[in-house]
Amino acid sequence: MRLFRWTSTCFFVLLLVPGCKGWMGSNDDTGEPNIIDSDTGDTEETGDPDTGEINLPPSAPEVAIEPEEPTEDDDLICAITKQSVDPEGETVTYHYEWDVDGQNPEIDSDTVPASETWVDHVWTCTAWADDGKHTSDTDSATVTIQQACYDFGVGEDNGSEGDAVGLGEMKDKDDPVTLEGLLDGHEDQDWYMFIGRDTISASRVAPGLELGGGTVPVRACLFASCLNGLGKTEVECPDEAESQTSPSGLPGCCSYADFEMDLNCKSTTDDEAAMYLLVYTDMEDVCEPYQVTYWY
Repeated sequence: MRLFRWTSTCFFVLLLVPGCKGWMGSNDDTGEPNIIDSDTGDTEETGDPDTGEINLPPSAPEVAIEPEEPTEDDDLICAITKQSVDPEGETVTYHYEWDVDGQNPEIDSDTVPASETWVDHVWTCTAWADDGKHTSDTDSATVTIQQACYDFGVGEDNGSEGDAVGLGEMKDKDDPVTLEGLLDGHEDQDWYMFIGRDTISASRVAPGLELGGGTVPVRACLFASCLNGLGKTEVECPDEAESQTSPSGLPGCCSYADFEMDLNCKSTTDDEAAMYLLVYTDMEDVCEPYQVTYWY
């Protein structure tokens, strides 16, 4: 009798166990693990339940903001520098999100108009790709908006001797004249030209200049071309200036300090000349205002 009761119990348990499969798992469980998104906690199937094919997310893109050193005059472009690749060869779509100083400007395109930027604000672009089923990891780039350099000098663009801005005539008895301008880095040069007239009899002609302006060293040059011929122009530079020739071969003096040159137009009683004035700096990536006072 005891043996019969034990056997009945076993039979009863065996009948119930198959009925518990619905609690333990479904009949269509493939045994493949699900992918858990570590950021959102969402679960994504690793394969198509009908075909059993695995579908993987695309690789993350690489991005950069162009230009690398933008000013408030520049649009910001979130450029894809390395494309996302989908393992299954699906076409990917890129998405963008911008951040400015920790705030969301609600811009979801790849471009921020210059009208939306301000000097010293920090902008970050984050981009990612999706293949219609999965999204990739993200990549980000950051830039700081810089001050634009506005060259307010006379007669821009005057970046070469041939494009020198004409300043008219100046007599040796005239008061000095002051020019104001701005240099946008070491590649920017400002050229001017005036005609010097010798009106004081038996007087030495001594063209010169004084420098002023900002804190970055600015260099200025005076080059001369006597009106009676280049071959008869004689220039003597003081100790504080260096003798140099212009790109076209005119003799002259250059200095970081104020100077006055001795000009002689040989074989003539009138020391009259076309004077070329050059202002520049050797410093890179500067936006430097200057003042140059010149005389004849």
